Amino acid sequence: MVVNAEIDSVQRLIGQQARIKLKVSCDADKKLSMHLFSKNLIDGVEIVEVLKDTQLLNDGKRLSLTHEYIVTSFDTALYVIPPFEILVDSVPYYSEELALDVSTYIIEQTNEEQIFGPKD
Repeated sequence: MVVNAEIDSVQRLIGQQARIKLKVSCDADKKLSMHLFSKNLIDGVEIVEVLKDTQLLNDGKRLSLTHEYIVTSFDTALYVIPPFEILVDSVPYYSEELALDVSTYIIEQTNEEQIFGPKD
């Protein structure tokens, strides 16, 4: 049984997207269940899209499940994403804890005449 979670980059600017990939591999005859996220991964981290892939390997003896969450945040913070819980035959397995550091743009205040409003 293997559960692995990874994020493509820990640091993002506000509004930018990050990819969180959850990979699970187990024997194909096991019953696998996991929480399905729809809108938010955690408070402050929104899910934009979920990509799923399931494969049978080794002549159908192994199951490989991948969920890729494309996420974004519109609040600056260091978000700690708790481990994902996967139940295999009712036994819990956990991924690694992840971090997402969302920062804001720095606006130079000394040259305010160079800041322009939106164009038509």
